[in-house]
Amino acid sequence: MTFVRVSDISSLLFCQRYCYFNLLYGEVVPAEISVMRELYFSRRAGIENYAEWARKKFFTLYDESEEFVELFEKAEREFVYSEEVERLESLGTEIDLKREDVKLKGKLDELVRDSEKKKKPLVLGYKAPEEGVWYRDRIKLASFCVLLEKTFGCNEGYVYYCSGKLREVKISRKDKYTVLKAVERVNKLKKGFIPEKPEGRENRCKKCRYRNVCEEKSETFASKFL
Repeated sequence: MTFVRVSDISSLLFCQRYCYFNLLYGEVVPAEISVMRELYFSRRAGIENYAEWARKKFFTLYDESEEFVELFEKAEREFVYSEEVERLESLGTEIDLKREDVKLKGKLDELVRDSEKKKKPLVLGYKAPEEGVWYRDRIKLASFCVLLEKTFGCNEGYVYYCSGKLREVKISRKDKYTVLKAVERVNKLKKGFIPEKPEGRENRCKKCRYRNVCEEKSETFASKFL
């Protein structure tokens, strides 16, 4: 087995075929959450003109085309920084983590310490549901709990939605098991097992950047056993 990234697990939960093509082509395309991360990190760093600094960072990575300028400005308008997150002490952002025995690695958005002096992972999300967190965000957080488990037993953390909502999440054994099964599945995709096409997700498929190649590529027989 090779190392699997937490971002690969998130891709897998979105769509197995999307994950397969993402592994194959490795495209890096920014979205609103990419901008919001830069805004959040700059604000948490205490930078006075944090939005301007986030803009400089973003356009150092991506060209200042009309498309990306519109993307940045839309995300900046929607970004909300809640003072609620200030009750958590920041111990570092964009932290690279790796765990050899379960072949998992990832970049944690932020490590925080709560009022009881407990260290916990915090991951960023786009828009919050009415209650709780989205399933993909729960499993993403569970992935980082798995990565931090040996350092300090970790069974809970936070999702900060950049619409201004902080949600605390308790991670179950089932959540961690889902992470480990996802590691196995991503490794199968890396070996060339092409998943079946999903059904009843036409609206999501219309916006997928792999739509054309996906329509041309049929699944392998072995995908029946994924």
